[in-house]
Amino acid sequence: MAVLTILHLSDLHMAESKLQDQKIVVTALLDDLDRLRKDDVRPDLVIFSGDLVEAGGRPTAFELAQTNFIDLICKQTEAVPFVIVPGNHDITRDTVRAAVGYVELGLKASLKTVDKLNEFVELVQLGSPAAASALERLSFYEKSFPTLSPLAPKSSSPLLRTYIINAKGLSIGVAGFNTAWRCTGEPHDADRNSLLLGSERLTLRLMT
Repeated sequence: MAVLTILHLSDLHMAESKLQDQKIVVTALLDDLDRLRKDDVRPDLVIFSGDLVEAGGRPTAFELAQTNFIDLICKQTEAVPFVIVPGNHDITRDTVRAAVGYVELGLKASLKTVDKLNEFVELVQLGSPAAASALERLSFYEKSFPTLSPLAPKSSSPLLRTYIINAKGLSIGVAGFNTAWRCTGEPHDADRNSLLLGSERLTLRLMT
């Protein structure tokens, strides 16, 4: 049976103020990948599972991460599929804070049952303007996404992107779930028990 090798990365927190230190870490990672390649160990898939940047409210932060991290990883891994999902640092916290009185509190008050959550997910899947305010915190991430992950999804929405990866004679399904849309990024476990996934529509999306 073929063995699939996955390179799993997360929590880079790329920021201009930390760039020199982060370059040291990235260089060490690239060196490790080079050594593994010499031992004939190569990733078939790269997954980055959140917190690419320190603060998603700065559009230039994603450009910085693209140039100083993603492009280098893709080159070193010989352009294998790169899948990314957002984390709580990838949101724009100022957007949440500016609308906390009616967007954030409204979401907390209304999305209390599976049925209500699935109704909201349906609005998101349909691109309804009624759901737009809840997703605004990820606007800079979403604008940057096509260059962050050039791999074309099989299906795509702000809450879930699915992919088919072909490697070593295998066809593998990958689902990138987004729970960062319910993050505020505030300290002291403010987001504890607040991250949500719908069930019905996401299940159907995975099955099709």
